Amino acid sequence: MKIIFKKYFVVFLCIGIVNIIYAQSEVQSFDELSKNDLKVLSMNELSQHTINEYLDSLISERWTEWKENFNRRLSPEGNKAHYEKLKKEFLKAIGGLPARTPLHAEITGTIDMGKYKIEKILFQSMPDFYVAGDIFLPNCDNFKPPYPGVLIPCGHYEDSKAHDEYQSMGALCALNGLAGFIYDPIDQGERVEFRTDKKNTITWGTHAHNLNGIRSILLGRNIARFEIWDGMRGIDYLQSRKDINPNLIGVTGNSGGGTQTSYIMALDDRVKVAAPSCYIQNLNSQTKNAGGDAEQFIFDQLAFGMDHPDYALMNAPRPVKILAATHDFFKIGATWETFRICKRYYTEIGYSENVDILENDAGHNYNKTQREGAIRWLVRYLFGENKVIFEPKIHLLSEKELDASPTGRVLKIKNAKSVFDIQNEDLQKENRQREEFLKLNSIDKIKKQILKLIGCKNYNDIKLPGAILKGRIKTQKCEIQKLILITDNGIYLPALLFIPSKNVKNEQVLFLSEDGKAFHLKEIGGLIDKGKTVLSVDLPGIGETKPKINDRLILSKNLNSGDCFDAYLLGKSIVGFRTEEILACTKFLLRRSLHTPGIELMADGEVGVPALHAAFLNPELFTHVNISNSLESWNDVIKSERSFDQLVNVVNGALKYYDLPDLVKFLGNKITIENPLNAVGLGINYREKTQHFSDEPNYRGLAGVWYGQVGLKNPAGPAPVDSLDLKWSNKINRRGRDWSAEWFGFIHSPISGNITFNAETDQNLEIFLNKKSIINIKTDQIKADGTVKLEKNKYYPVRIIFSQNAVDSSYVKIRWSWKGHPETNIYENNLFYSPKQKNTMDVSWR
Repeated sequence: MKIIFKKYFVVFLCIGIVNIIYAQSEVQSFDELSKNDLKVLSMNELSQHTINEYLDSLISERWTEWKENFNRRLSPEGNKAHYEKLKKEFLKAIGGLPARTPLHAEITGTIDMGKYKIEKILFQSMPDFYVAGDIFLPNCDNFKPPYPGVLIPCGHYEDSKAHDEYQSMGALCALNGLAGFIYDPIDQGERVEFRTDKKNTITWGTHAHNLNGIRSILLGRNIARFEIWDGMRGIDYLQSRKDINPNLIGVTGNSGGGTQTSYIMALDDRVKVAAPSCYIQNLNSQTKNAGGDAEQFIFDQLAFGMDHPDYALMNAPRPVKILAATHDFFKIGATWETFRICKRYYTEIGYSENVDILENDAGHNYNKTQREGAIRWLVRYLFGENKVIFEPKIHLLSEKELDASPTGRVLKIKNAKSVFDIQNEDLQKENRQREEFLKLNSIDKIKKQILKLIGCKNYNDIKLPGAILKGRIKTQKCEIQKLILITDNGIYLPALLFIPSKNVKNEQVLFLSEDGKAFHLKEIGGLIDKGKTVLSVDLPGIGETKPKINDRLILSKNLNSGDCFDAYLLGKSIVGFRTEEILACTKFLLRRSLHTPGIELMADGEVGVPALHAAFLNPELFTHVNISNSLESWNDVIKSERSFDQLVNVVNGALKYYDLPDLVKFLGNKITIENPLNAVGLGINYREKTQHFSDEPNYRGLAGVWYGQVGLKNPAGPAPVDSLDLKWSNKINRRGRDWSAEWFGFIHSPISGNITFNAETDQNLEIFLNKKSIINIKTDQIKADGTVKLEKNKYYPVRIIFSQNAVDSSYVKIRWSWKGHPETNIYENNLFYSPKQKNTMDVSWR
């Protein structure tokens, strides 16, 4: 493990060993304390000792172990049994495969393209679960059936099989004597599921896969199960055709399609040759650099010893060509390291020529170079010919022309099922199993199972955290000690210990909030007034430890989705990590005052889920538990088509054994639940029509929402700003290359008269002031200005719409000037938004 996680502890003063003590400050007013006053960590401490660093260190260790184990069994005899075991473990981790049922395949149309033809295909990979595809077939005398078949799973494009890269690959197959079968994965193309009442796509691809993936995790499955099964049934379809040679099947796909290619070639022995593009690397690199979707992380995968090289090694000695890109976000060095491992093994078993690599000097792509590399490899092993093949100009068709279903949306077919429908059917089975489990088992067995599921230590095995005293603040009502609690994992938890000055009781409160330890000072002040000592702690990824690089708020309000998936790969959960830290903090408080009757636990927001687990597992530690504004039920996450910020709250396979209300029921009168939330973060009793929000400009800055796609599609989270001088970079903001945002509120006019707004951006920007467009910048413009007449001290409604299209960084700078006043930035003292607009930002967009 990294040096930063060496476990050194400075024990807290209360148990008799000297702390690092800073000079005590002068007396301050409690009510005037700021967040800055209550900061604990230094800049250096902020960058280390985090859950991200800890998880990264564990994953690096697993990669080292994987390579050591590979070297020990580098022989055909040493690996055969190993890969059979891996295959079983992998299938178990994704939830197994469904039963084979009739495909009910049909050809819904044919397009004659001259030298090749396209047949539009619909089949059912499961009953009433439709897959739409296009098969590109040779249509000339040079090639006679039966043709070799090539499965082409698609990556993340909204138009999916109709995207030019995939159309071109299908056509290239047909022009060279192969039948290329392209099909839409779930949540893309004709299989998009998330739509508004106006039938606009609001979520597809990456975001939709993750939303469906969260539900799959709770059911003990992986969303990859759908993609793998669709691909395998696609092979079933190819083999069912008389014009396809059932013994000559290949597979190639790019990006998300490269993921599917890797899984299918590893699991399906019918694949004779494969060419995954822009995916193969290793999980150590992927978790630190590239991230990924829910289907690209398999639960416990690192624990049972499976990594990217295994996808090829499980396929050996069948031919595999790794198609890679020099400037991909999937790091080329990691790809080469994996290739060298595969080359060693293929050489050892006598088939060195059957594994190869192509490195294309480009970014993440499935361009002409990649496709030519794929077709040459496929032709070599499906026809036995070494040919230099170049791609001619391909005539591309529209998405509508390639639609296989009557309306371009398979869910409009009578009785058609969605992923959501299937998961809700699965939920009913799990609910029955859960009821049986809870009924037949003792409380001790239930606790043991939950500890295993969340990946948490037993309370008695959790070490007393060390503590460093960073400073003291004296106020009229209490002394505040600024602490760093150091847990058994070496993670730093910044904390504030509030010790009342008067009427001190032997009562202690552990206070936890998703907004950080210094957010609820009013509530904490009320507890201090009652003579209670309060320890307010930033759990991992919250408050001061919240990552500066934040991504996809649709998955987690505080932690990055990558941290959640890292824990998942290790067979653990963020719920388990945080539960363990809560119990460590409880142990700290109990040791501080040996005669306390127990700890009162208060938790607000997403930390309520681990707090509930801590209380259920060790109810004897707590006098009372109060949980507010937290998820009520995992069942609701399954039953709700969409959810927000729930990846951080999920536990793999939990719903087979328990749900959150079951834990509440066991705690009885010991727990109080206030304002429980549903899957999208709204109060269970929330009714928008009954809410009355003020239009008064009460808050500084502008409210905002950002979207994971241009055109204000794929709502991804709130995005308030406090100035109009803004910059973004994928290295920091992680919003992707294609996204959009809107900011709204009021501009407070500093003068009466004409004010000129000057805007500059490298992307697309439109500014509406008083409901009129005053500036509209397209990507070829860069700068524009608009002049409007305003009255001093009046508030004017403003709306700003921004789109970033296919770039890694961008900026917006909006300034203003007027007669006698030079051009200056517009800061928060002239920007405001109302409670009603805050609600739109925080809640209504969900």
